[in-house]
Amino acid sequence: MVNRSLKKNILGNNLLFGILTFTLLTVTCFTQNLPLGKITVEDGLSNSYVNCLLQDSFGFIWFGTDDGLNRFDGYDIKVYRNVSDDSTSLSDNVIWSLFEDRDRFLWIGTKTGKLNRYDPYNDRFENWFLPYNDNEEKSITYITQDKNKLIWIGTYRNGIYRFNPSLNKFDHWQNVGIPDTSVDFNRLFLGVAVSSWDAGWLAGDNGKIYATADYGDTWLPRVSGTDKDLCDIVFKNPSEGVVAGRNGTVKFTTDAGLTWHEDSYLSSLTTKDILSISEVDSNTASAITVNNYNGDSQGSGTTFFLAVSSEPFVGIKNDNNVTPSEFKLEQNYPNPFNPSTTIEFLIPQTSIVHLDEYNVLGEQVTTLLNEERPAGNHSVQFNAINLPSGIYFYSIKAGSYYDSKKMVYLK
Repeated sequence: MVNRSLKKNILGNNLLFGILTFTLLTVTCFTQNLPLGKITVEDGLSNSYVNCLLQDSFGFIWFGTDDGLNRFDGYDIKVYRNVSDDSTSLSDNVIWSLFEDRDRFLWIGTKTGKLNRYDPYNDRFENWFLPYNDNEEKSITYITQDKNKLIWIGTYRNGIYRFNPSLNKFDHWQNVGIPDTSVDFNRLFLGVAVSSWDAGWLAGDNGKIYATADYGDTWLPRVSGTDKDLCDIVFKNPSEGVVAGRNGTVKFTTDAGLTWHEDSYLSSLTTKDILSISEVDSNTASAITVNNYNGDSQGSGTTFFLAVSSEPFVGIKNDNNVTPSEFKLEQNYPNPFNPSTTIEFLIPQTSIVHLDEYNVLGEQVTTLLNEERPAGNHSVQFNAINLPSGIYFYSIKAGSYYDSKKMVYLK
């Protein structure tokens, strides 16, 4: 690994949302004082034990707690809980996992083994019970989606489920074809997320990593080089990945998981147990840690930390070097925002890109971009600090492609 200059931010007890203002920072911001914020129960958070978080494509930040699902719009928190006589409400209140699918529906996994799907267009929930025996562990620790839009579900000590929503059918692999029945798997990463369609990786206790190259028919062990429990595994492309776990363990691979090496930079940041590790941008890693993870709720000592490096990390985020196959304007995030937000767009070929901002009267507020850009993924910052609160629109024109989207500025 390369030598890196370190700028590290450690934030105290409970989950602290530096990520709200850090999402996709540009490298030029790394030398500045970075504005970190904190959200607590006094601000409307339903519970101080936060088990998972997700920013959806609409710009909302979701956090699953030990007492309800919270949605943060940059201004207010809305809390979702189970309502006993309402079948369209959340099934129960201890939330362990979150995932947004390609249709922008939010999937929620609970400690009691119930799978929920939130419909953002109608503000309602559907839920299903995982099939299991009464003496089996039920907690849903991970949710993802494959190329066929099937939902894969990782559980605490009860293997993997695959759910077909159109048929309401579950498949269950308690040992996923692995003879080592002592393994507790904590995280599944499907290669569909990085265009490696038949690949998948599992991370579990005792440093165990297994990989498949045939869509789960067979699983082969990989030598991780550690006996620490591994809690999360992510890949940024078919070759580069990272695992993280107990006592601050972080390992990386550059050969699709055949061999794993210690990441001395990330491993030096904390000695706490790392429950999750994820992207902010290619130079910025975020993680949720606890003092001592016991497989139940996180308890005291939950910390969110952010680490910024002068060099890109291996395996933290999806590969932005892949040339897009089509033009696309993304929804800005965060949205609503105050006072700045990020706009991303994808172009499959070198194009002159016009990106403009308008108010609700159709009057042009500013030109964000008017220049030639190469094929790839691009982002632009919009700062509305000198503008009044309200609804704005941004539009893109690149060649014959045109699109526009709405954003909300809340002071």
